[in-house]
Amino acid sequence: MYFVCGLTGGSYQALNIRLFIIIQPTFIRAFFLLLLREIKAMEDLI
Repeated sequence: MYFVCGLTGGSYQALNIRLFIIIQPTFIRAFFLLLLREIKAMEDLI
C-alpha cells in the first residue's frame, strides 16, 4: 500500500479510507447481488 501511496501522492490513511470504507463494501454488495442472482437462476432450473 505504501507503494501505491507513493505513485498517487496520497497518504496512507486516505488510501485506507478509500479501500476499506468505500471500495470493499461496494465489492461485497456486488458479489452478494450476483450470488442472489445465481441462486434465483438455479431455483428456476429446478
